[in-house]
Amino acid sequence: GGRIPLSRDTCAGGLAAGAVRRAKTKAIAGKALPVINALRDAGASLRAIADELNKLGIQTATGKSWYAQSVKNIMEVSHA
Repeated sequence: GGRIPLSRDTCAGGLAAGAVRRAKTKAIAGKALPVINALRDAGASLRAIADELNKLGIQTATGKSWYAQSVKNIMEVSHA
């Protein structure tokens, strides 16, 4: 049982999927970051920011709810 070799199509599919995820993250960041920055400037915790994003109906790039860690992740990505 060795590793299964990846075909060119498999690799290209993975690259395309990554590009789609990055584009979604960028689009979500455009909606979420103004809220995140305003709440962070007001001294809100990551948990409180996540709760507010969920209340506003702003989903993550994967279409899921926000958690403190997902808020932290998007803040780190946006400053990179």
